[in-house]
Amino acid sequence: MKKFFKVFAICFSSLLAVVIIVAIIVCNVIFTSSKLTPIVREIAEDYITCDFELDTVDLTFFSSFPDFSIHVSNLILITILYLLIMILY
Repeated sequence: MKKFFKVFAICFSSLLAVVIIVAIIVCNVIFTSSKLTPIVREIAEDYITCDFELDTVDLTFFSSFPDFSIHVSNLILITILYLLIMILY
């Protein structure tokens, strides 16, 4: 009986690990940069009051393990002060 529980625990933990790995890979395939960038732009328009520009948005998991994080590249917030500085230079 003890051997049965040991084999059951090993099989269950292996199955759980496989399910977690498959879920992580599926999230990386589904949430690509081309799908996330328009969503983030729409949401940012509701929360950022000034004009802004951003290039791409990536969902990262392996570089921020064990948390999911969002990497935004080239985010520029355009304010009146920024425009004045660009005009002066």
